[in-house]
Amino acid sequence: LQQTQELNVTKAQAIEANLDRVEEATAAVNGLIAQGMDWVEIERLIEMEQSRNNAVAEIIRLPLKLEENTVTLLLSDYSYEEEEEMGDVTESDNSDSEDEDKRKSTKGNQKEDKRLTVDIDLSLSGWSNARQYYDQKRVAANKQEKTEQASTKALKSTEQRIQADLKKGLNQEKAVLRPVRKQLWFEKFIYFISSDGYLVLGGKDAQQNELLY
Repeated sequence: LQQTQELNVTKAQAIEANLDRVEEATAAVNGLIAQGMDWVEIERLIEMEQSRNNAVAEIIRLPLKLEENTVTLLLSDYSYEEEEEMGDVTESDNSDSEDEDKRKSTKGNQKEDKRLTVDIDLSLSGWSNARQYYDQKRVAANKQEKTEQASTKALKSTEQRIQADLKKGLNQEKAVLRPVRKQLWFEKFIYFISSDGYLVLGGKDAQQNELLY
């Protein structure tokens, strides 16, 4: 739940950081839909524009989710933008020792790998989509709080049950360990009852034998 909250906030911030691109992309897709263009043709057109390095088309991830009135966009967040700027400075310092084309290719791959996939509702504005993710964050936070409270309550209940079981077990153990009967005087010797009913005693050692004699 904590990770869900952080992800929703990151997505909301990414929308805010790329608000113009988000608005352009949703307007472009909505415009094609309004023209009555077939969904398959819309995807083909976007794919063609991506091959032409159209900046708006490049942030749209295919396939589309038009049946859900949703489009998935690839957006960079604040942390990535800062890292990209630092990367530009580093690459500038090492430009004499690195190949220009290889550097650009590596930079492009890093950008693609680190962009967020964010679902955008085509019926809402960019700000409204960002607000939805903030709302989802609050829902996850409330759920986390309720989960923690339920867990705490369950732990207390379990602890009380364990303590009650231990107490019950100790009471039973005390009953089992009650004092045995007092030993009779002759039981400290070796003894047995004869068939005639006589008590026959014997000493366990020399001292007891002397006592008997």
